[in-house]
Amino acid sequence: MRILSALLVVAALVFQTAAVVSAETAGRSDRGIQWVANFDEALALGRAENKPVFIDFFNPK
Repeated sequence: MRILSALLVVAALVFQTAAVVSAETAGRSDRGIQWVANFDEALALGRAENKPVFIDFFNPK
């Protein structure tokens, strides 16, 4: 019974979080990732918005 209760609590938290995230992004027109090609600009933007910076190293060879 405790396991079922714990699962219900976790499910409720997951659905509540999903609802909050979808409500926050519902009015946004820029839903995609905005890539920045210049490293220095990307770091400055990440610091200004207090967001992490994802660096993708790609070698096509």
